[in-house]
Amino acid sequence: MMNISDIVFDTYVICPLCKRKMRTLSGTHLKHKHGFSGMVEFKLEYGIPMSTALVARDIKETMHKHGKRRAKWFKENVMPKGIEQSKTAIGDMVPKELRMHSGRLRRGQSWIPEYISEMKQQGWLDLYDAATSLNIAYNYARKCATDGRLKVIHSKGLRFTKPEWVEDARKLLKENREKWRGGQ
Repeated sequence: MMNISDIVFDTYVICPLCKRKMRTLSGTHLKHKHGFSGMVEFKLEYGIPMSTALVARDIKETMHKHGKRRAKWFKENVMPKGIEQSKTAIGDMVPKELRMHSGRLRRGQSWIPEYISEMKQQGWLDLYDAATSLNIAYNYARKCATDGRLKVIHSKGLRFTKPEWVEDARKLLKENREKWRGGQ
């Protein structure tokens, strides 16, 4: 059993194996310098609780401060749009028709691929294409569509967007990134 107060200090952490002072005792250091497979193996061997972070206290405070700032920004800039959209949304976020259809979709008996190709022929983009165009992850595109940063239409339980709406979202995301970076 190792006493955490012997290795974690205000401005540094001491590696108990090589006595090196660093800002955080990382799994990479333990793996490459001491042959552990990662942080979990190290903590198990020395009896350190898994919930204990091996990070200098000042770094921990800085991370906490930045997390609070990001949470405040999210509440001020993103949440109002999501609340407004949820007030205007009718019914569930995932329509019952689509939830009931998911079993047929897994079995390959779906009308969805034909419907998506039909919508694409009419000039609509599905969320996968929008995410690729915006160079963001699909789940983030879904989140943007949910909170109003990416305008979408719901049709037969699916979400589609227009190329010009994707461009509007691109501008908004760029502005938000610049605002957030400017506040650091």
